Amino acid sequence: MPRAKKTTFGTRRGERWIVRVKSPPVDGKANVELIKFLADSFGCQRSAITLRQGETSRDKLIEIDRPTKIPSELPIDRS
Repeated sequence: MPRAKKTTFGTRRGERWIVRVKSPPVDGKANVELIKFLADSFGCQRSAITLRQGETSRDKLIEIDRPTKIPSELPIDRS
């Protein structure tokens, strides 16, 4: 969700996580901020984040290669 007050993880909706980014969806600025935020959050390089689908859509499919941590904001159901 672009144009948020700050870049942060939002709620989970089904199988999807909402990520709010501060940048507007103009000239790929929101995607760049999203990738930087995810890399910082998962403790990996920006090059480890791949936008698989949704470059111009709100719904995106992101691949994260070898994250070194899972953000505490994302509780993982281990059952």
